[in-house]
Amino acid sequence: MAEAADKEDVPDGMKIPEELSRRRARLEAIARAKAEIEDRAKERHARELDAYEEKMAKRQKEKPRGKVPKPLQKKIKDKDQINLTDKASRVMPVSGGGFEQAYNAQACVDVDSMLIVRDRTGP
Repeated sequence: MAEAADKEDVPDGMKIPEELSRRRARLEAIARAKAEIEDRAKERHARELDAYEEKMAKRQKEKPRGKVPKPLQKKIKDKDQINLTDKASRVMPVSGGGFEQAYNAQACVDVDSMLIVRDRTGP
């Protein structure tokens, strides 16, 4: 099967060296994104761990009420995402249900000069 595939013509417009280069670059971008997701998950876990320890310390001082908080699990969550093409955009819920690749943007208008100031926030 491999020999038969090697004998087939290359599809029109495909340049193998460029395709290999594009695929390597894509794999490198994916590796960088995975590393960044892992870093963000570690930072989030550290924040959550601090909050958990604070709750447990408060619980020790006071009379415990309610359920004991569950211990935290150190793992990447589904919401830990990154966009390979535009790091400022996120998958966000939209009204009416569903999700969309979008930005969190703020805008202000100066009434006197009608100047519009926009702030597109992101990581």
